[in-house]
Amino acid sequence: MTIKHTEEIKEEIKKLYQEGWKNGELSKRFKINPSGITYIVDPKQKEKSTLRQKKYRTTFKRAISQFVQSKYVKKKEEVKCKRPERKFYFVLRSFFKDEKGNTKGVDMKSTAEIARKVLWPHDGKDHNGNEYPYVSCAITGRKGSFLEDDKSPDRISPDHIIPKSKGGSNDLKTNMQPLLQSINEMKKEHLDSDFFTMVKWIVDGPKYKEWEEKLNGTGG
Repeated sequence: MTIKHTEEIKEEIKKLYQEGWKNGELSKRFKINPSGITYIVDPKQKEKSTLRQKKYRTTFKRAISQFVQSKYVKKKEEVKCKRPERKFYFVLRSFFKDEKGNTKGVDMKSTAEIARKVLWPHDGKDHNGNEYPYVSCAITGRKGSFLEDDKSPDRISPDHIIPKSKGGSNDLKTNMQPLLQSINEMKKEHLDSDFFTMVKWIVDGPKYKEWEEKLNGTGG
């Protein structure tokens, strides 16, 4: 129930506040919630709070609406490449696509040669001794291949270390790392550090702990 305070009480609160009384002191004396005291001594705060709540409700409603109305969109079947090198080109090409999915002006033959030197710099081997088309995922360390099918958990795809949305370039030598495609899709437009923070949220969360307990046979 909302209690309306008389103008006399409000004026007294404002006067004492100007004299140096703290919100907590005024709250105890007049038995009014501290936020209520804030709204009395500074009416603009209530307006700001109302706008924040309205914005939050609008954002929340939009998110719920998108979830309810979302539909499953089947991914286009990957183009089947008979020649392995062509498939490597196809996967590598995704690194250079613009917002419209175009890669105009990219010479894939020379680009692939640069990519090979970056991915397998040690006499045709990566840092863990894997040879083309196999390479270790930069984040998980798991071995994968650029030539695996699109739906394979071992499919490798090139990732922008600094996303293009955050000013990252298409420079293979300085801004490309190989990731398992599933990891790449989760990382999306995030920096590694931001992605790791989200992973920690998951590991520290109740669902992960519940799964871990079941895995170890300690769950109820």
